[in-house]
Amino acid sequence: MDSSTSKLVYVYLSSSEPATIDELHAALDVEKLTLYPVLNTLIAADLVTQSEGRYSCQNHSMIEMTS
Repeated sequence: MDSSTSKLVYVYLSSSEPATIDELHAALDVEKLTLYPVLNTLIAADLVTQSEGRYSCQNHSMIEMTS
């Protein structure tokens, strides 16, 4: 993960319950238009999943995230 926003979203999701875009926006103060591509990148990297409008962490280790 290169982006600090990606890391922020990943760390938040890894330490919380599944969250909606609105919940991520409120908790992280990141614009929704920024969150969508970040979440899509995390999904493509198999770090985050989406189900019923909620995003959750795949529970990979933090070591993998910084590689």
